Amino acid sequence: MQAINNRINVYRLISPDDIVAQQDAIARAFFGMRSANDGDRKLIISPISGRLSYNDAGRLWKARGDGGLPRDAREAQQVAEEFLRDARSRFNAAQARAKIDLSQLIPTQLIHIKSVVARAPGQSFADHWLSIFGVALPTGVPGQGNAFVDAKIELRVSGNRQPVAMYSTWRPFDARLLVRHIPFSGSLESPQLFYRMADSEDPQTFIAPFYRTANDDTGTLWPASSYSLIADITAQDTGSGILLSAVTPDGLSSPFDYAWGAWRLDNPAVGFRMLGTGRSQINLTGVGSYNVVLDVLDRRTGAFTRTQRVVFVSQPQEQLVT
Repeated sequence: MQAINNRINVYRLISPDDIVAQQDAIARAFFGMRSANDGDRKLIISPISGRLSYNDAGRLWKARGDGGLPRDAREAQQVAEEFLRDARSRFNAAQARAKIDLSQLIPTQLIHIKSVVARAPGQSFADHWLSIFGVALPTGVPGQGNAFVDAKIELRVSGNRQPVAMYSTWRPFDARLLVRHIPFSGSLESPQLFYRMADSEDPQTFIAPFYRTANDDTGTLWPASSYSLIADITAQDTGSGILLSAVTPDGLSSPFDYAWGAWRLDNPAVGFRMLGTGRSQINLTGVGSYNVVLDVLDRRTGAFTRTQRVVFVSQPQEQLVT
């Protein structure tokens, strides 16, 4: 796949702190709550990712019959789409003069994936409908159109056609940037261009595009832009410990900041410990099994990524780091 032009869209994410600060306003506009913690109804926004989770414990899985539910999947989809559209409009109207642009808290490029009926174990009647939506974003590449984001919004609607639960892995953005497009350079055929969302509790600064292939079972990703930062950890036994090295894509030559940390899998009571910063390599010592965490920041673009690897150290050393 060759780029028709050399530019592609990336999307700058809003700080999770700014989303958390609007938690009560979101609860009011979306769900008619007095605050984010309103009796059985709770809205939780992750301070790390900004992801949204809503639950009405007083009604979810508490139905005594299926009266008032949407009649079929098509109607359930329509009810869910109407709620998301109206919630977006109510919140955006309430935030019209706000300094932070949260207009994409519910994205405009929603794609319905499916609507299915949900029943509690042992129940013969439906408790609610579950509608799942995906997201697509314009790539800015001529002929490419939109690309899917690996994010989803799940909405559960009860008998009164009101939400009893909502879970979103989407993270809102406030700016779109046209940046350098990196053509696919892998040996496998039919690469798919998509926008990658970080894991649920990993920090992220941009929604950036990557390539993956349908016939690749390894989960390998290739960067599709100068902001598409990924990293890996290699481990080499040196005889005095394990030498850990950060590996970043060849096409990205920016200066990077590194931060290493780990916790003991075989002794969780030790807790998380920083191993060092500023270096692309670090020596891990101390017999045991570790979950190693590496954070990488591109100082030029501000792109950030986090990767983890399990490492076993068999050398009889006392110190964790040298």
